[in-house]
Amino acid sequence: MSVAFGCVCDDFFGALVGFGASPLLVLHKVTVILDCFSVDEPDPTLQQIIRKAGLPSSTCQRLVRNMFREGSGTATATGTG
Repeated sequence: MSVAFGCVCDDFFGALVGFGASPLLVLHKVTVILDCFSVDEPDPTLQQIIRKAGLPSSTCQRLVRNMFREGSGTATATGTG
């Protein structure tokens, strides 16, 4: 049973971060990106996310793109709608 769960997690993290990345580090980065969204600012642009998150531009672009690709987000990775 735990093996099946492990496979699902490995598949999810592999799809999210790619080969060789630490899932916990990536989850922290995703959390930092999610913290950029708020009731007052529900649709920040990619540049606003990069600035607020303090992460490298390429990291933010990759993670935001993957989050919207995997989720049901209706906004684009640029935050323009």
